[in-house]
Amino acid sequence: MTNRLNYTHYAEDVQFRQQLTRYAELFDAPIRRRWDKYLRDADRLKSILSKALLYHALRREYPHCTPANFVLRYDALGRPYIDQPEFDFNISHSRDLIACAVSYDGCIGIDVQSKADRNSFLRFGKAVAGLAPQMKTIDLEEWTSLEAAGKCAGSGLKDLRSVLDRKKEFVIRSVAIDREFVCRIATRTSIDIHPEHLSRQELTKSIDNQIRESEKTSYHANISLPKTGHFAAPPAAYAAGR
Repeated sequence: MTNRLNYTHYAEDVQFRQQLTRYAELFDAPIRRRWDKYLRDADRLKSILSKALLYHALRREYPHCTPANFVLRYDALGRPYIDQPEFDFNISHSRDLIACAVSYDGCIGIDVQSKADRNSFLRFGKAVAGLAPQMKTIDLEEWTSLEAAGKCAGSGLKDLRSVLDRKKEFVIRSVAIDREFVCRIATRTSIDIHPEHLSRQELTKSIDNQIRESEKTSYHANISLPKTGHFAAPPAAYAAGR
């Protein structure tokens, strides 16, 4: 299985917006409610698009994977997960760049930051550095590395000191995906990862395929109801996916 880092750039487009809105309907109600809480429509659409990146990557190994049979959930710390032991994934975005890393070799964390934010980040870095006595300041690259490590650990940067103390437990590497952005991934062991930029056309096709497969699954489920009115047991593949 190939570890993947899929990424794309978000741009306003009426047709794509409509497609993403339709795609969102494939997800469970708790996920859709999270999206409904976004104040900015662009942020909501970016979050939906990040999930399209995730499922596109998973479909390379699980061709019939959709949000209907590989169900997305969030843990108590707000980290998204799918209840499958074979892989881990993590998502990050900065400005218009959205990236999703999928690992079949243990846990993974990813963070991306725009280099255009470097000057403002230096001021911010001096402020957050006070949270950890061993730090005098922090730059954009170091912060991106810490974010990736915290996300790999599953805690994020809720406890910056803890992440700093445990940083040596992670293998942190830079991945060149866009010259205007810093990208870091963190893993427990050294892994190979395949970066892939996805165009709007590729994502549109992937989303359309997932929608069609989900509709087909829903149709067959409806016509297979027994006369007693009780739902038949789901197909084995579907049950395993949940």
